[in-house]
Amino acid sequence: MSSSMFESCFTHQFKLSYLETVTVAIGHLVSSEEISAGGHLWRFDCYPRGISKHDNGEYVSIFLCRVSESKDDVKAIMEAFVKNKDGALSSAYRNSIVHVYPPKRKGGGFNVWGFYRFVKRSVLKSLYLNDGSSFIIMCGAKVARDEPIDVPPSDIGSHLGLLLDSAYGADVSFVIDGRRFRAHRAVLAARSPVFKAQLSGSMASAKMSSIALHDIAPATFKLMLRFIYTDACTADSEVGDSPREMFQHLLAAADSFALDRLKLLCARKLCDYVSVETVAETFECAETYSCPQLKKKCIDFFVEENNFKKAVLTDGFVQLAQKFPSILAELREKYPAPVNMKFDSCFTYQFKFPYSQPVAVQRYLIVPNFVGPKFFSSNQISAGGHLWRFKFYPHGSGKSDGEYVSIFLARVSESKQDVKAIFEAFVVDREGAPSPTHRNRIVHVYEGGQSSANANGTGWRKFVKRIALSGHGSFTIMCGAKIVRDEPLEVPPSDIGSHLVLMLDSGDAADVSFDVGGETFLAHRLVLAARSPVFKAQLLGSMADANMSSITLHDIAPTTFNVMLRFMYTDACRPTPSSGTLRSTSDRFALDRLKILCGKKLWDNVTADTIADTLAYAETYNCTELKNKCFDFLGEEKNFKKAALTNAFSHLVQNFPSVTAELREKS
Repeated sequence: MSSSMFESCFTHQFKLSYLETVTVAIGHLVSSEEISAGGHLWRFDCYPRGISKHDNGEYVSIFLCRVSESKDDVKAIMEAFVKNKDGALSSAYRNSIVHVYPPKRKGGGFNVWGFYRFVKRSVLKSLYLNDGSSFIIMCGAKVARDEPIDVPPSDIGSHLGLLLDSAYGADVSFVIDGRRFRAHRAVLAARSPVFKAQLSGSMASAKMSSIALHDIAPATFKLMLRFIYTDACTADSEVGDSPREMFQHLLAAADSFALDRLKLLCARKLCDYVSVETVAETFECAETYSCPQLKKKCIDFFVEENNFKKAVLTDGFVQLAQKFPSILAELREKYPAPVNMKFDSCFTYQFKFPYSQPVAVQRYLIVPNFVGPKFFSSNQISAGGHLWRFKFYPHGSGKSDGEYVSIFLARVSESKQDVKAIFEAFVVDREGAPSPTHRNRIVHVYEGGQSSANANGTGWRKFVKRIALSGHGSFTIMCGAKIVRDEPLEVPPSDIGSHLVLMLDSGDAADVSFDVGGETFLAHRLVLAARSPVFKAQLLGSMADANMSSITLHDIAPTTFNVMLRFMYTDACRPTPSSGTLRSTSDRFALDRLKILCGKKLWDNVTADTIADTLAYAETYNCTELKNKCFDFLGEEKNFKKAALTNAFSHLVQNFPSVTAELREKS
């Protein structure tokens, strides 16, 4: 096994007096301390006169015990050695074992595995006593991380991106401000309904090999074209000196060509650039190109009172209001209430005092090393993963605020991230209802990375005049807050596979057919060539098949070809354990990812009865990772004993002598 497969390794040495252990009882236990490794607690156990009465105390027993509880299987490799008199490890008395410790629950007893008859005591006495009196047994263990076979991420986008870069098989070009871009009609038509109408419909451009485009910059078209082929949006660092401006242009292009996912990706990028200075321009972009998700984010930004007061004074907001007067009505309706926000938690607190009590409080509380206004506070409240506190200043929080009551929401705990909260406070009138005149609400972002233990946070220094409360025998101020989970704009997963398979199913723009076992399959040369180097040589190279519109394939079943074809268009596949021909076909057409998917499915269903066939497959089709996992499986003694008695294992030994040699070497 490679070292990367192990979470941790640990050892322990037993040094025991031979004479002292002569008289101990059978089953007498000497243990190591508990050792933490791989997320579990372990212990080595040594029985100097064995654990079984049937052995009459003639053997030393050694075990590895998992002490802690676990919900999952845990694989460990244990090795034990007797040390020679010179301190070297004995080559004659050493043993190793691989064992999977099953889930152990409370009260279920210890999970133990090891060697009942590790070494005879008589052998220790005659050969291994140090200084004639003691013997040493060295124990070691490795906790294996039994990970599933790694399947690389979808590579259909990278394959089509290479096709775009090489312009191999390109059948249309676009000219923009003197620059020419070569592309493939089938890909454009599959990805964009606008391109589909232009290139494969009844429009004049459907028959043109070169098309001039206006109202789009070459740099913007280049980025859009790459997205069409790869389904990935370009990083900020690759779009020039003004990423925000470029993403606005790219969003406009995505809207023109009905590339909905690209539009959302651009909108998410633009959200990162929203500020007091840019929100109006971003809002205009969202409104112009029908992007409600980006528009909502802009409105949420405006909702925060501090942002609103600054943003409405910018030239951009004036232009926005002139161009889209309906937006003002929307903002009036939304402001200051937050719109469709998602909350982690809500909490409240009530300050209730007789009017005379706060009046009697001295204006300033003086304690050693601190002079400040007197305040009352709630207990610390846990909400949204943070600690909060409401603070009430009966004489105001500032020197000039003595005629007012001040109210604040303070974040007590520290945080590395910004945290958004909505804070609301109101005076409760005599009927117990919220006062319509003395209530306020604010949205505030508590910045991350700042210590806030002694800060007031956000609120109102002049919340209500004290004189307004004087007509009551007592007064109550109700405070409430909501912690906002400010989630990023959601973008759906890649849909390039679903677009291509629609083209496959419809047969639109198909330019080649395959006759397989009497069934006909329509396909597209450029997709097959992009996905398989074998098909690329056959369909776009100098081979005879390159000029044929219909190709007959042998030694492959129609159902297998259909599954493989759909994989090439979608990069998704659910092979079954019995689909052996699919595994060989993926190797035949150099579809490496499909080959790994088939291998993973084999491994997920491996047993002692199937391990030999799985290992034969791994050797035949050069699946190194699967082969190593098969060796690990056979390294467990109980698995090997069962597998070795199957017909498939005999076939493996006869047909793959090199595998047999490797097994012998690893055992």
